[in-house]
Parts: sequence; C-alpha cells; structure tokens
Amino acid sequence: MKNESIGFQSISEGKEPGEKKEYEQLVRQSFRIPVSDKEFIQVIIREKKYFVSDISQKGIGFSIDSRLGFEYGEILTHCELRLTDKVRLNNLTARVIHCSSTETGYLQYGIQWIDLGSQEKKTLKEILSQMQSGVLKNNDRKITKARE
Repeated sequence: MKNESIGFQSISEGKEPGEKKEYEQLVRQSFRIPVSDKEFIQVIIREKKYFVSDISQKGIGFSIDSRLGFEYGEILTHCELRLTDKVRLNNLTARVIHCSSTETGYLQYGIQWIDLGSQEKKTLKEILSQMQSGVLKNNDRKITKARE
C-alpha cells in the first residue's frame, strides 16, 4: 500500500458460535454517493468550510490540505452541513472515523454523524435519493457497470 492510513482495526475471529465476527461489524452499510462539482455540498466545522467529496445517510468524506486537521475518534460538535443553497442541517455532531493521505498531499477524512434527529434523517434521505437518481441516470461520475 503506497499511502499510510489511520484508523485501521485488526480483524479477529468471533468468540462464540453464531456471534458476529468483528470484520462483519466493520462492513459499510450505506451507499456512498460521490459529490460532483455542480452540487457544491459543504460541511462547516469549527467555522471552516470544507467541500464534501462523498456522502451517505450516515456520514461524509472531505479533504483538507492542512496537517493540522482532526484526530481519529475526535468528536466534532456544532457542525453544519450545507446540502443546497436553501437546505442546511445545523448543530450536528460527528465522530472522525477515517483519515488517510492522498497522492496530492491532502488528508482525506471520513466523519460519521452521531444522534441525527428524525427531521435531519428525513432531509438527508430525500436529498440523497435525488443525488443517487442523478448519479445513476446521468453517469456523470464515471460509474461503470460491474462485470458479470
């Protein structure tokens, strides 16, 4: 692996028959939608704006160019997610669950929302449904069919 990655956990076997193995708990459970330049989705953390690179019902990914970013496991409070010019989710709390370096020297972070309210979940679901339909219809994010 070329790039270092922070936040990996070792995978161990389950202890009891029928018990979920640790790696089964680490499987991503929601579809990540790449964010195109046209959508202009932003997250505001500590009064700084970051452009979102991908989004799901449970969290987002974004890149920064500073080495003074966030720590793995850090809890981020009072976040704002700007989904459109008019749709904003305020006072969100998130946990940093991933950090890795990119070939261009940026840091790619993944954060997971903590305790979203029912209205925030509903708004996210509606926006993501529209985005997902656009991704599949327009194929403007270079998505290819899986080989059969």
